[in-house]
Amino acid sequence: MGLYITLAHGNQMLYTNGTLAGQLYATDGTLSITEGSGNTYPFADIFSPRVWNGTLHYTVGPDDCNLNGVPDAQDIANGFSRDCNANGVPDECEPDCNGNWLADACEITAGTSQDCNGNGIPDACDLASGHSTDLNGDGVPDDCYQPTLYANVSELSLSAGGIQSYQMKTPPLPGLHNVYLLLGSASGTSPGTQVGAFQIPLNLDAYTLHTFNYPNQPPFIGSMGALIILPTTFGFGSSYIDLPPGFAPPGLVGLTLNHAYVVLDTQTGNMVFVTNAVPLTLLP
Repeated sequence: MGLYITLAHGNQMLYTNGTLAGQLYATDGTLSITEGSGNTYPFADIFSPRVWNGTLHYTVGPDDCNLNGVPDAQDIANGFSRDCNANGVPDECEPDCNGNWLADACEITAGTSQDCNGNGIPDACDLASGHSTDLNGDGVPDDCYQPTLYANVSELSLSAGGIQSYQMKTPPLPGLHNVYLLLGSASGTSPGTQVGAFQIPLNLDAYTLHTFNYPNQPPFIGSMGALIILPTTFGFGSSYIDLPPGFAPPGLVGLTLNHAYVVLDTQTGNMVFVTNAVPLTLLP
């Protein structure tokens, strides 16, 4: 909002030269004053930047979020507006993503709308806006099925050897002929690797290419296979790393490898799912 201040009598407006028009000059936390310009009356020569030297007296009126000229508290008190969560804000001013005149927060609290990912937005709106996907069309955002990859251990000894086993559970996926592939990275998980619409949480490096080009080769057992469809229609896959004693050189001690599954539709060649990554630290 801008203010135009002029004189009813005289021709000496008190001012201070400013430093940058639009720059904040003063604030009390409610009202902020920025540097502006001076004009020869009424709108002739412009002198900028200028700061008016004066005192502005003002009062703060009651909240009126629906701009009907009635304070919000009065709207609520007289029943004109509902306030289902008793936060002093009329429901019509609260987020209402589905346009049903009910505040999203109240629908979630009442259980009439689900919010499985806890982001304060009804699941139906997450899906409608594209914020979440629903590959099997069950009305439940896919991001509510997490985490999807588990490992039994996070460390293995190079000298003693050992096994790190993986179990993957996916939400229902499109396609009936899906295969999973375990990929790895020796250089971390961030920023990851973008493949089409999917962000694989592995940084692409030589180890990634090795796990891609040589699946099911020692020490990887079952790192590539057909996705098993459980009776619940969820997908399941498992594999493990069988590290014999002395299999890897001692120079790898302290290295942390990360692994994640990708799921591919063999009929289309498209990637349809990516899991979280799990770490494996190599010890002496």
